[in-house]
Amino acid sequence: MKIIQMYLLIFILLISSTIFQIEAQSIKNQFYYDAPSGKYSIGTTEFDLIDSNRKETFDKRAGYRRIYVKVWYPAVENQSEPWSKYISSYSSDLIYSIFKTQGISKSFLDSVKQLCTHSKAGIPFLEDKQKYPVIFFTQGFYFGMVDLYSAFIENLVSRGYIIVGITHPYEQPYVRFSDGREVYLEKKKAQIAYLQLLLTDKLQFRELEGDKNIEIITRNYLRKLKRFDKALDLWVDDTRFVLDCIENGKTSILGDAIFKYADLSKIGAWGQSFGGAVSGQLCLKDERIKAGVNMDCFQFGDIINDSLKKPFMLIESRHYTRWNKANQIIYKSNKNDFFKLTLLDSKHFVFSDIGILPYLPISERARFIGAVDGAESIKTINKYVSEFFDLYLRGNETNLFTNSFKNNKLDFFISK
Repeated sequence: MKIIQMYLLIFILLISSTIFQIEAQSIKNQFYYDAPSGKYSIGTTEFDLIDSNRKETFDKRAGYRRIYVKVWYPAVENQSEPWSKYISSYSSDLIYSIFKTQGISKSFLDSVKQLCTHSKAGIPFLEDKQKYPVIFFTQGFYFGMVDLYSAFIENLVSRGYIIVGITHPYEQPYVRFSDGREVYLEKKKAQIAYLQLLLTDKLQFRELEGDKNIEIITRNYLRKLKRFDKALDLWVDDTRFVLDCIENGKTSILGDAIFKYADLSKIGAWGQSFGGAVSGQLCLKDERIKAGVNMDCFQFGDIINDSLKKPFMLIESRHYTRWNKANQIIYKSNKNDFFKLTLLDSKHFVFSDIGILPYLPISERARFIGAVDGAESIKTINKYVSEFFDLYLRGNETNLFTNSFKNNKLDFFISK
């Protein structure tokens, strides 16, 4: 009888151990969103580049301007390598210090950092007969961490694109360079930009109605927001420098293998928040950029005086009414196809992964993304962004962008 009880105990322990291992594996490989829509596996690599033609203006001791680059690319499927953890490049303490004013807790961040992305670091690039279009993605000012847009970036890469994400030191939260040097956000300098925005808002007394008034207000904003204007020039220069390095083969080891298969005749620009304005300015200033997307930003820069000649799409929330109206004036003289998609009832961070991250209470999520379904909003945004670039970088006609629709330059709206 005792022998039977012993074997029964061993059996129960084995079963319990197996269940625990299965559950642990499930937790270990828990994804925070559904698999991307394309057929390609996704790899990532990271490197930094030094621009010996530009001194670092934020810290004279740093020497020349140094740029951190993360690349997502179509990869050979690899079952043995682990999935990359979400926002693993950033500590919970760091993210909390940036987002605590928005009500984000450290316990939430600790939980989120256990989740997995749909990409794997350093796995082989998929070398086949085709070349892949390249898109430069730029995240926002102050809050911008490129990994917070993984659900957007990975979706496009899975459809056969190479995405180049650049972190702009001192004006974004954090970067750790390959030699171990760490650079943090210069909060006080960055906050000057928001102070200028606040003062401009407070001192604006005109009615935000009528094209004439809106244009006067818009030009006033562009003239007074000098800190944002300076950042725009710097970020555009950073991006053009990285593109120069890619063209000249001056990237890192894995980067060289990737960009050997990059189609540098098909380059796009895409960004969220301030990065969206960078995308528009790049389209204006660099002939190598063939099309661009601005996700929810006032278009800083020179487009108001010098019309875009590239296909462009503006995707907006309803969070900043002044931005919405100003952009109508700024983009009105475009010389090429232009589209405006408005997500009704949405807020600014609907254009980030916050809309689908678990562990966030519904009421808290609504403060970030508005009265919309986060998963459905991201699915909609991904569909429009991917088909826009499919059309203008690959020449593939799509169901969303027909010839008649293009030529009419219609706005289109998505409700909750």
